[in-house]
Amino acid sequence: MIKYFRIFVIFMVLSACGQNTTEMKTRENATEKFVKFIAKKKFIEQPYPYFYPEVADEKIRSIFMNKINQATTDFQKAAKSKNPTDKKYQEKLK
Repeated sequence: MIKYFRIFVIFMVLSACGQNTTEMKTRENATEKFVKFIAKKKFIEQPYPYFYPEVADEKIRSIFMNKINQATTDFQKAAKSKNPTDKKYQEKLK
């Protein structure tokens, strides 16, 4: 049993080390979708099927919206780059 566990662990380590960055293709309408998402009002009440209660305090809502819009702008920059990869998007998350 321990033998199989060791083989499994070695296989997982080797497969994790062998991963390369993946080049991603940006859709032609991505910029348009980013702009629409940034313009959209966020953290508002949503009825069925989401049942999301809105953020009541306008000050906090604007702070959250600014942070989400900042992340969206960062993703937009990664999408517009010459060679967008999963690593570039992960770096924008930091």
